[in-house]
Amino acid sequence: MFTEENNSYWRAFSHSIDATFKERKYWYSAQAVFNYHGFEIVFDNYTHSTVSGRNSFESFVTRVYCKFKCTSPVHLKIVPATFLNKILGLFEKNKILSSHPEFNSRFLVFSHNENMKGIIDKKQPQK
Repeated sequence: MFTEENNSYWRAFSHSIDATFKERKYWYSAQAVFNYHGFEIVFDNYTHSTVSGRNSFESFVTRVYCKFKCTSPVHLKIVPATFLNKILGLFEKNKILSSHPEFNSRFLVFSHNENMKGIIDKKQPQK
């Protein structure tokens, strides 16, 4: 899993998106770290382990996450707008709609923080 081929892949990916490449270390995968308006968006590999009874299962996934500094706790859940999620969303009280209809058709957003609407509605700065 964490081989030199893994490093080569992430090095090439970092170059293609103009991101910073971070070497693999210990049990961590190599990473591509993209800085977008002060947010660090990290692309890497991750092994998710689950145990059920006597059986253990592992899945090898590529994950993408964003690192940023925040002074208060953030409670935000974004899920795909599948049929089942839409039905479950009917029973959630904390649903947030953005002002972007295309985004609303693809995702459901839930949060206990009322100021999260401002975050999902934030417009990109004009170039």
